[in-house]
Amino acid sequence: FSGTGTNMFKEEGAQQGFSSVTKSIGFSTDSITFGTIENGHLLLFETSSSRKLGEGRDCAYRCQDLESGRELALKMYKITNPDQRRAIFHDLYAQRSQVGKHERIVSYERVIESENTIFVLMELLNGKDLFDVICTEALTEEKARVLFRQLLEGVQHLHRKQVIHCDIKPENAMLLGSLEDGTANLKLIDFGCSCFKEFEADSRGCVVYDSYMPPEHVADSKLSPSVPTDMWRLGCTLYIMLVQRPPFHNDAQTQAGLAARQAGQLFRVPEYEALSPEARGLIEQLICGDPSKRPTCDEALNHPWLGLA
Repeated sequence: FSGTGTNMFKEEGAQQGFSSVTKSIGFSTDSITFGTIENGHLLLFETSSSRKLGEGRDCAYRCQDLESGRELALKMYKITNPDQRRAIFHDLYAQRSQVGKHERIVSYERVIESENTIFVLMELLNGKDLFDVICTEALTEEKARVLFRQLLEGVQHLHRKQVIHCDIKPENAMLLGSLEDGTANLKLIDFGCSCFKEFEADSRGCVVYDSYMPPEHVADSKLSPSVPTDMWRLGCTLYIMLVQRPPFHNDAQTQAGLAARQAGQLFRVPEYEALSPEARGLIEQLICGDPSKRPTCDEALNHPWLGLA
């Protein structure tokens, strides 16, 4: 092994470790072995570039604990890459604040630092993300109610930890088990854009500029994320779960898009109008142009729609 960590991220919770990369002759696959020593015990893990779990800039890989054989999810960051520095710190903050110590949040196992790489080990979630579930089938209100309650419970836990997720959307919720047999378990993932108020003095850079962006952040780019930021995105997610399309058809950052969001002018397609008054009522409370009027997670969990049988 080579490349022992320099303890650059020790204060943020990373364990000093080491790593080794084995090049495969004639193949494009690299085998990566890394580890650390904890209480005198050697911990070794292995992955390869072919074991990718998804796509995207910070995609995860399937990884194996070489002692127990247990499989984990792994994110790898190059320490020298300035574009990945924020994501590194946010995963370290997620580990330190123990956001994953809740059944509705992906569990962070440990963070290991070698000379050039940060290895973030997480619980491996064998399931489908909520976006794929929605694309596959139109959720009834009964099924959506189960999943949305679980999503609210996860976000409620984050807010009690003074963490704003900032990137709530169907793609960042994983469904384990089945809705049909009552084993469905939704888990929130991806804290790369989250705001950790315990550790960050300035969190303005955590705002995600996408179609789920709340209007107050479009109107004021200096505004820091807060509880209403997540509540708006939860409302957009619930709309998509029940209607199978986004609640607005304008770009959030255009003048027309901003005006529609500030006025709460949802895309009122027949599928939306067919929802129960209780479902529409909760959506419209969450997707409210005035952030001060959006409910908290505690209040949303007590909404009549979530109490329906």
